[in-house]
Amino acid sequence: MRTLRLLLPVAFGLAVVLLTNVSLTYAGAPAENLLQTANGAFAPSTSSVPLSQTPLITLEVPILMYHDVSRMGGGINLSTRVFSAQMDYLQKNGYTSVSLDQIAAALRGQATLPPKPIALTFDDGWGHVYTDAMPVLQSHGFQATFFVLAGYSNWHSPTYLSWEQIKSLCAAGMWIGVHSFTHPSLVRLNAIGLRREIVDAKTEIEKNTGRPVTVFAYPYGALSPRVMQAVQDAGYVAAVAIGPRIQQRSDQIYRLNRITMSNGMTTARFEACVTGKALPPPVALPPQPAPRLPRPRTGPGPQSPTCRQFGCE
Repeated sequence: MRTLRLLLPVAFGLAVVLLTNVSLTYAGAPAENLLQTANGAFAPSTSSVPLSQTPLITLEVPILMYHDVSRMGGGINLSTRVFSAQMDYLQKNGYTSVSLDQIAAALRGQATLPPKPIALTFDDGWGHVYTDAMPVLQSHGFQATFFVLAGYSNWHSPTYLSWEQIKSLCAAGMWIGVHSFTHPSLVRLNAIGLRREIVDAKTEIEKNTGRPVTVFAYPYGALSPRVMQAVQDAGYVAAVAIGPRIQQRSDQIYRLNRITMSNGMTTARFEACVTGKALPPPVALPPQPAPRLPRPRTGPGPQSPTCRQFGCE
């Protein structure tokens, strides 16, 4: 007991010294800085908050997926007559075409879309979309995104868009996106192959158009978490997949839903699709047809030139 009485004054003196040092350390600091220091010691790090805990934004924006447009049409390739009828419907009903960049910004809470927005997209870069689809779009006051294949435009084949035609599309107010380099199934490629089809394709298209390219379309709609991460890491702001819904979610910016358009779709069916009242029938995408110029086979098989050169998993 006597020992405890002797230690109490010593402990009290040490406490006074410590408190004095703390007061001197923060004597010149504003009160808000002290509060920030105290709060920082106990507040969780915002950088580690999972994406699932961020506010979810859902928008109703139909994204339509077209392929070729020509006088004949057939299957997923529309005739000029059917395509014109669809644009007539959109124009008469007050739709406004928007880019995928605008949709991505709205889903991130950084922009506001106009009333009745719609995104029109074309895959593969067929030559007819320049001669047949673009005049229809212009006459109706619409813009569209054209997803082109970097490798195909290098072959100067009339089957596909040339670089001059792609630049003309840009000059006309259209948007350009990346659809890979050679249209393989990306889920089968290793890191080297993914880089070529996602990163190098972006670089090649930007080099030939002189404009940044920020959106990507997965060949065949095939994707995986690894592929989506590679697209995001390459600097794209959004990517489109295939899904018969008009709802777009902020946690799925790299797999936005697109509705496949087919030549046999009636105007009534088209209206039901863009308004979300009915889902279109499932349409199997056919393999990419070979261009007129000779090229190595790019199928996903392990013995294909693509797999031998870039690797498949």
